[in-house]
Amino acid sequence: MVQAGCGSNYRYFDVSGGIVLPAENNHHLHTNDIHASFVPHEAVWVKENPKPLVGGFNELSFVVDSLRHVKPVTLLLDAGDVMTGNPITEYTYGGAEGGALFEMMNRIGYELWTPGNHDFDISSANLRKLTKNCKVPDYLCKYSRYLKPISRQQ
Repeated sequence: MVQAGCGSNYRYFDVSGGIVLPAENNHHLHTNDIHASFVPHEAVWVKENPKPLVGGFNELSFVVDSLRHVKPVTLLLDAGDVMTGNPITEYTYGGAEGGALFEMMNRIGYELWTPGNHDFDISSANLRKLTKNCKVPDYLCKYSRYLKPISRQQ
């Protein structure tokens, strides 16, 4: 069992693969297929002009912080495909290409992420570097055959 969080807002992770949260009043948020969209973009589906800007890590951080203020036991997960789609993934931060995206995830307060197919686009070696520098626990069993041995120490 791993404990994460600060103050009285602890979240518990069973390292054997399950996530264990206090049973009362827990809430789950998730993202997936971010594809390096860390800045807001036009809502192309809106017919009016000018089109409003939506998304981005700043807005996500605001929404998550606001929800956690009202609902302290809130688990934030990412289901993969953080990488690919923006030149930020080509810049090295913390020793890994695209590392700045994972630093943003650290700062927003993700509790868990699992890589998607696009998180391998640069290389499995780069993914190892991302997982080593990322403070967010990762769940890599799905990809263990590609990353043997899986270890943050490598």
